[in-house]
Amino acid sequence: MANFFVASKAGTVGKSTISSVVIAPRLGCDEVIAIETENAAGARYAQKVKRFSAERYGSYMEYVIEATDEGKNTVTDLGASNYVPFVRNLALGNTIAFFDYLVVVTDTQERSQQDAIETILHFLKLGMDLERVRIVLNKSRPAITELTIEQQYETVFAAARVDPRINVNPECNMPDLPIFDQMAFNNISWSELLADTTDHTARLKATVSDGQTMARAKTAAYRMAQASLKPTIMFSDLLFKALNIGPVIPAPALPTVKQSGAAAAEESRNEAGKHPSTDKLSTVKA
Repeated sequence: MANFFVASKAGTVGKSTISSVVIAPRLGCDEVIAIETENAAGARYAQKVKRFSAERYGSYMEYVIEATDEGKNTVTDLGASNYVPFVRNLALGNTIAFFDYLVVVTDTQERSQQDAIETILHFLKLGMDLERVRIVLNKSRPAITELTIEQQYETVFAAARVDPRINVNPECNMPDLPIFDQMAFNNISWSELLADTTDHTARLKATVSDGQTMARAKTAAYRMAQASLKPTIMFSDLLFKALNIGPVIPAPALPTVKQSGAAAAEESRNEAGKHPSTDKLSTVKA
């Protein structure tokens, strides 16, 4: 079993998204441990969040050790608001050896990239093995733009060229997907979205005469998020593979949307065409 840190000095770079959507589900974790006091951390994504503050460092370490003894992987999302005192406690307690991987997250902002580099250097100074450090290039723009991944994260790649301790893989990137803003704005959790089998397209059509109500706005948000689910899981799978931080638990399967009305009837006709009835088969002569 392994213990993972997802960290950065910078805030709002997507640590909670990477922890709860990309890493925890693929390590078989049913929760994310959040070191945070000022925001929701991964609560809007994860099935469960166990929250600690840097002041409760002793209780946090007891929790991690107990989980390890029980044969569980752990993922700790270190929030920017608690970063400095938490890293200080790591140093004083000399407990970095309990952690197997450090995943540092940055976005395309220069300040965020500088903070990511400083985070790596801090943890290396604490004794984190260089081979167990990973960088996630979060909120990347599509390759069809004029900027390559290396150009979008120029500060990180420039640092890697002069300092061999900064090891960055351009394939460890996550596109800037609108699904996460939709989920946050409408208070839709990742686990809820994965389990949702409602045909929101049919629901939206059925309430078209209601006008622009809050209920319809919520349904529209679900529909957009549901449509984005498959590519989001695909990008998450690619990122997790590039991170090379197993052991891997199969990612959750996509939910099967239960269609209704005309859509369900059409689906039924399509299925019937694929599978001829036994009555028709019985008429075939030997």
